[in-house]
Amino acid sequence: MEHLGVRIQNLQKSVYCEHPILNSILCERKFLAESKDISYRITLGNDLRLDFLEELDLISIVGNLLDNALEAAEKTEDGRYVECRMYMGNAGHFLVMEFCNGYVVPLLKDKDRYISTKRDADSHGIGLHTVGKLVKKYAGIMRVEAGEREFSVKLIFTIK
Repeated sequence: MEHLGVRIQNLQKSVYCEHPILNSILCERKFLAESKDISYRITLGNDLRLDFLEELDLISIVGNLLDNALEAAEKTEDGRYVECRMYMGNAGHFLVMEFCNGYVVPLLKDKDRYISTKRDADSHGIGLHTVGKLVKKYAGIMRVEAGEREFSVKLIFTIK
């Protein structure tokens, strides 16, 4: 029980933003990153507009992308980092979300889709494909790039 108390106290010390759901997601993943010795950096603009996203969609998008990033970073010897940046672009007309992480596991790709490298189908998350569907639901754009040692996902949503 003490372990849970320590975890709750640690989560409460971090405040990334005023949005309670986003802040909870970011704090929970910070705890996971620290427990796995992964550098975790979050940069948020002061004027973020998230009100157009349904809460469950926000949780699915941000939670899944951070989980994927943490899992990939954990498998690296060096380059164990996860970065997330969110900001408003073009005078507040766009919400931009960027997720970057180090990785070493070779990625599998089928046409324009990345395929999970997990052996156990039960351990698959909702995946980049489903995140892409959620982004399209809001007429957004999703760009996925896999460099030699860095994987990144950039989401751009138009604010109406």
